[in-house]
Parts: sequence; C-alpha cells; structure tokens
Amino acid sequence: MINRAQKKTLREKSVMNYHHAVSFAFIYDISPKDQGFFFRDIYKQLQSEGKSVEAIGYFNGNELSADLQVPPATQLCQRKDFSWIIKPRSIFLKGFAAKKYDILIDLTNARSYPMKYLAAISRAKYKVGRQHPDFFKIYDLIIDVDESCSPAKTSEHIFHYLKILKTPGYDQSV
Repeated sequence: MINRAQKKTLREKSVMNYHHAVSFAFIYDISPKDQGFFFRDIYKQLQSEGKSVEAIGYFNGNELSADLQVPPATQLCQRKDFSWIIKPRSIFLKGFAAKKYDILIDLTNARSYPMKYLAAISRAKYKVGRQHPDFFKIYDLIIDVDESCSPAKTSEHIFHYLKILKTPGYDQSV
C-alpha cells in the first residue's frame, strides 16, 4: 500500500546536501520517557543557520500525557490521526505531506507504519531515513544504523552524510 501511494505522489526529486537545503522536515517518535529532547538541539542548530524547520512527533499510544513537553516546531500526532488504512486524516498531516521541503528526515523506527506512509507521500525533494528492507523505496538516502541506535545518534550520522554529499550543479566549496 505504501508503494502504491508513493507512486501517486508527484514530487520534484533533487539531490540536496545540508549546506544548500533551506527547509527541513523531521518525522520522529515521541514518548513520555524521551519527549523528543534530542530534537531541541537539532532545532536550535538549524535555526541558528537560518534554515526553516518543521517536525511531526508520533506518539504511539492512546492518550497524550498532559505533562508531555512538545519540542519547538513540532506537531504531535497519534494513530487516531490516520484512517484505518493509515492515510492521514488531519489537516496538519495532509499539509505536512503536501509541503515541498528540501530535505525530509525520518527518524522513526520500523514499527511506526503511519509515519512511513507519511514519509512516502511527502513531496520533499530529498528524503532520508533508516535502512529497512520493507521501506527502502521511500528514501533517496538510506542510513544503515542499528535499530537500537537513538534518534540523536541517527541524526548525527544523517547530518554527517548530508554535509559531505556532493550536489550536482552547486559549488562544493561552501
């Protein structure tokens, strides 16, 4: 189902490195334990460099905790924000998928199936995610990290490769 939805999505594919990207989108899992604290540092770093940042935090539970602290630029969603066939129902998820970001970074684990669907239908120019045999067609750049690797460490690996990526048509001396 994800592959079919991805084929219907029209997007302007383009190799995009860290230095030339202006807009970043993130998809990550959020739980009461970690609350996406790692994302605060990423957000501050990108904002200080003049890049725009938006994120979707996926809470895999029935009820959002009242004491859950939402990181900056993050909208929270959960399973009920998707239809029974995992299509986004909420307006903000549909808008997130339709927006043309330069780079989409998916930091979710393989069990976050609704987020994989969201990544697949995203119109981002360049998509980056963890290696998994079921989802390799979604991404333009696949990072092979252990499933137990934290989102913070995974994002470090992703940024490393995005910074050394050679982008056709751009001066690489940035």
